[in-house]
Amino acid sequence: MRRRLDPNNSNDYVGECPVEAFKPQIAVCYFTKRHPVPMAPPGILIPVKKAAEDPVPKLKASQNDNGSWTLNASLASALETTEEELKAKIPGQDTDSTVWATICALIWLHATSQDCYDDWEILKATAFCWLRTIQDLPLAECVNAGNSLLGTSVDVGVLEL
Repeated sequence: MRRRLDPNNSNDYVGECPVEAFKPQIAVCYFTKRHPVPMAPPGILIPVKKAAEDPVPKLKASQNDNGSWTLNASLASALETTEEELKAKIPGQDTDSTVWATICALIWLHATSQDCYDDWEILKATAFCWLRTIQDLPLAECVNAGNSLLGTSVDVGVLEL
C-alpha cells in the first residue's frame, strides 16, 4: 500500500524521527496511530505497511452486559475465524455455546493482546464473574479445544477462576 503523506491530517502528528536510517536525510517522522513512518518531502510517495487491526475494540463491542460473549459472526470475525468453525469445534455435547464463545474470546485476548492488557482487563474480569456462575464448567476441555481452533497456546492456569 502506498500513501501520500499529509502533515495536515488531524489524526497524525509530526515529531522527531526514531528511525536511525532516515535521520540524516529526514528530520521528522509522520506518525500514524502507533506506527512511525519516515516523512518524505512533499510529492514523494513511500510505502506504508497496514497495521494489524487491534482485536480488543471488536471484542469489547460484542461482549454481553453480563460478561459473556455470544457465539455469532461478530465474535468469529474478531477471533479471525468463521461462525461455522466455532460451532463445529464446541467441545463435548453438554458445553453451552455461550461458555465456549466466552472462553475462546478470553484465549484470544491472552494470546494476541498481552501488550495492551490494561485495555481489556475489565473485559476479562466481567467474563470471569459470569463464568464463576456456571456449574460444572468444562474449562480445561474448552481451553484445549480453543487453543487448537485458534492456533494459540494459552495455559489453562491463566484462565483458572
